[in-house]
Amino acid sequence: MRFLSPIAFLLLSTAAFADTLTAPSTITAVTVFADAARVTRTVTLDLPAGRHSLTVTDLPWATAPLGLQLTVPDGVTSGALSLRAGRLTPAEATKTAAQQAAETALDAARAALVQAQADRDGAQAEVDAAEARAAFLNRVTADIGAEIGPGQVVAMAETIALETLAAKRAAANARAALPAADRAVTDAELAVAKAQEALSAVTPDAIDGQHLTVAIDVAKTGPSTLTLTHLVEGAYWRPAYDLSLTRGDAPALVLDRGAFVTQDTGEDWRSVDLTLSTAQLTQQMTPSEPWPKLRRIAPFEQPTISVYADEKTMPEAVMAAAPMMAEMTASDDLVLYHFPAPVDVATGVEDLRIALDRIDLVPTIEARAIPALDRTAFQVARFTNPTSEILLPGQVLLTRDGAVIGTTDLERLAPGAQTEVGFGPIEGLRLSAAQPDRAEGDTGIIVKSNRQETTMVYTVENLTTRDWTVRLLETVSYSEQDDLTVDVTADPAPVEIDVDGTRGLWAWSLAAPAGGKASVTVTESLGWPAEMLLQP
Repeated sequence: MRFLSPIAFLLLSTAAFADTLTAPSTITAVTVFADAARVTRTVTLDLPAGRHSLTVTDLPWATAPLGLQLTVPDGVTSGALSLRAGRLTPAEATKTAAQQAAETALDAARAALVQAQADRDGAQAEVDAAEARAAFLNRVTADIGAEIGPGQVVAMAETIALETLAAKRAAANARAALPAADRAVTDAELAVAKAQEALSAVTPDAIDGQHLTVAIDVAKTGPSTLTLTHLVEGAYWRPAYDLSLTRGDAPALVLDRGAFVTQDTGEDWRSVDLTLSTAQLTQQMTPSEPWPKLRRIAPFEQPTISVYADEKTMPEAVMAAAPMMAEMTASDDLVLYHFPAPVDVATGVEDLRIALDRIDLVPTIEARAIPALDRTAFQVARFTNPTSEILLPGQVLLTRDGAVIGTTDLERLAPGAQTEVGFGPIEGLRLSAAQPDRAEGDTGIIVKSNRQETTMVYTVENLTTRDWTVRLLETVSYSEQDDLTVDVTADPAPVEIDVDGTRGLWAWSLAAPAGGKASVTVTESLGWPAEMLLQP
């Protein structure tokens, strides 16, 4: 169900204003719910005295009219509010200080590039000029006529030689400056590219948004800060847990609570004050309506009289049905988690994990064996929620004696409620379930026409170097019919029957010494009348 709408919404009628002001906003705080978020943003600007129309230019597309609130300081009165969709025109858009600084840096980088290119072109021009001069002098030498006397020829040749040498030296010197000029151009091009990247980083993506327009009356000219709160969809959080078990003589269990925060609202949250709420804004808020149960009787073999003229249009049930309701998840209390440090959450690209708190639990640790189903025993920790808060359902990272061993899921746990979490297999505790051979060669099951006897041996083999006390669980047959008799014997006797109220579930506590074995033998004897059949 969508409760947020990006459509234009008019809260109060508009009026004539002295002038129109535009301003961006800054997000200062966010409260994230299970299915939405409440954003608090501020608008700070110098307001001239008088009546104005102020447009906040940067609200995201998911801003909802419902829950939109504006708080103004003393000396400022707010009137009409309107929320409309669509981008501002370029003339209306207001640039942030970061954008303005980035644009200034880009302009300076571009100017430096132009200068570097001019310097390189000047160095190349000097090379070209010197080389042209040398080429000209060579041509002059070839064109000397016979009418010039020997003395003049010698003087002219000496002059040409000196000038040619000077021209070639000038060309060499100018050519030597070219690599530095080329490097300067390359560096200037790189600086322009970096400045463009910096500007792109502080320029919002061109996505559809909404704009808030508010009528304000300002009593006195001066700086003012307005606070706007609104709901957005596209944001949520979910619990994340680290559960660490330390075994030994004094076992310890520590639950580190955290949360993943995700948002796709169309704008980044930068350095915001973050609060997490367990509220679900779209959950059922009122109790369901009970519907009367109309019961009727009719003579045997007599069809029910229909109140519909056409039987084909008769509904499947005569009795009125309750309307279908969405599934509701209820909590005893609302819990808020406030993160003490400002956080950044980018839109649509990340899951931000934050730490909430640490809970020291008092565990009961056991090695649990179910030989009929598993090949090894498993480590299990049972604990009680010691807090006054509900532990919300979430994924758990399991650590045993400092090593990560896997993941599991934690179900919703009310204050004072108990649960258990498995901490993986104990590879050194091997399990087996077998039917022993009888002396006459039969197996451990005897079947007659109206009687069955079964013997099973469940074994725990300890291949570790420490002694273990193993809680072995196994189901045995039971009957709810007088004609079916069930007789079950076990050696040793179980320590608990019908564990946790489950019929036929028995438990044993077995001492399995290091390098040794422990076993349980269970014999079941079932009897029933000869004319009846035992179902599987």
